[in-house]
Amino acid sequence: MSPEKIIVFLQSLGFLGPATYVLIVFAATVISPLTSVFFWPAVLVVWGFPAAPIYTILGSVGGAVANYWIARKFGRPVIKKVIGKKGVDLVDKISLEAGIRTLIILRLFSNTLFDYISYAAGLIKMNFFPYFLITGFFSVVYIFVAFLIMDRALNIIGAPIYFASGFILAGISILVGYLRVKNNKVSTS
Repeated sequence: MSPEKIIVFLQSLGFLGPATYVLIVFAATVISPLTSVFFWPAVLVVWGFPAAPIYTILGSVGGAVANYWIARKFGRPVIKKVIGKKGVDLVDKISLEAGIRTLIILRLFSNTLFDYISYAAGLIKMNFFPYFLITGFFSVVYIFVAFLIMDRALNIIGAPIYFASGFILAGISILVGYLRVKNNKVSTS
């Protein structure tokens, strides 16, 4: 789906557009390895800054909280149905290194593992309050910085180059995440 089609779709929803987008981000966070990153350039055009990153944060953090509680309450059997065996293997690997420091590092530098980190935190029964604070804070920082950069790029280079570069960056992000899951590699160093 092209950015133009995403823009038309979201605009056609009127006042339901933001809620629909939040639900899309939420679903993409819960169902790994789906991603909402491809929507980011379009939602910035539709709702601007700061509304677009706020909607993205609501969906991302809401999905991360859902992942945590799904893992905590239902464990590996349900997670395996949602993210598959390779995803569970990656969650297990993250769980071995899990702790507050690891959570901070991964939240800051590994957005491609966002979903898996949340499942791992729930599996190891990390205390919810620090998990939520770290996830919320670093999600706000990461998403606002990403949208601020996209907003400045849109104003400087114009829409066609902006959309092309946005899709290239999103594609690279997805490829890195896919390769990490495929190769089952995660590192906090």
